[in-house]
Amino acid sequence: METIILEVSPQIAQRFKALTSKEKNLISAFFESWLMNLNENKNKKNHDLAIKEFLETVENIGLNATKRGMTDEILESILNED
Repeated sequence: METIILEVSPQIAQRFKALTSKEKNLISAFFESWLMNLNENKNKKNHDLAIKEFLETVENIGLNATKRGMTDEILESILNED
């Protein structure tokens, strides 16, 4: 594995630092999968459009989860299940 650096807001940095190793690994796997897919689709789509679509998808997932009652505590509980 190799380390990369991403610039994020201070709030996101704090939340990320507070995550468990399992949660960080989940985010890393999701990000890696997205980048692999982006690379594979680069010839099919405009790069900026792919990023916009990804960000919209992530935002919609969050909004829908919140509307359905998802909270940080519930998400943490789900992620900590064995």
